[in-house]
Amino acid sequence: MGNLSSRQLKEATMPYMGFVDAFHDDVVRSGLARRNEDRSITTVYSTGIPFGDKIYEVPGYDPSTGNRLTEQEVMKKYLPLLESGVLQEQYGDFGIPKSNYGTIMSLFEEFKRGSSSYKDVPLSAVKFDFLKKPKKSRN
Repeated sequence: MGNLSSRQLKEATMPYMGFVDAFHDDVVRSGLARRNEDRSITTVYSTGIPFGDKIYEVPGYDPSTGNRLTEQEVMKKYLPLLESGVLQEQYGDFGIPKSNYGTIMSLFEEFKRGSSSYKDVPLSAVKFDFLKKPKKSRN
C-alpha cells in the first residue's frame, strides 16, 4: 500500500468515499468543523453502515451542532436514504464489499494523511471548539 501515489490512492478510494469526501469539503467550506479536546479537527467522523453485502461509509458528524452522532442516530439518518436509493443516485453505488472494507479504509486513511485538504483544515473553518481551556488560577 505504501507505494501508491496520492493520485492512485484517490482513484482507489473515491468510488467508495465520494460522499464522505464531499461532506468534508462542504463542512470546511461552510466553516462548521469541530476542534476536539486533543486539538484534532473533525469534519466528517465517518462510520460504516452495513447494508446488504456491502458497508456504506457515511458521516457520523452533525455540522449543525458540532456533535458526533451515535450509531443509532447514524442508522436513523442514513439507512432510509440507502434503502430508498437516494444516496446511491447522487453518489453512485459507494458500498464497499465487506471482504474489501478493511483494505479500502486503510487506503483512504493513507490518502487522508497525504491530502492537504484533510490534514490542513484551517482554524477559520472551526465553529465548534471543544478544546479544553486552561483553568485560571485564583492567585
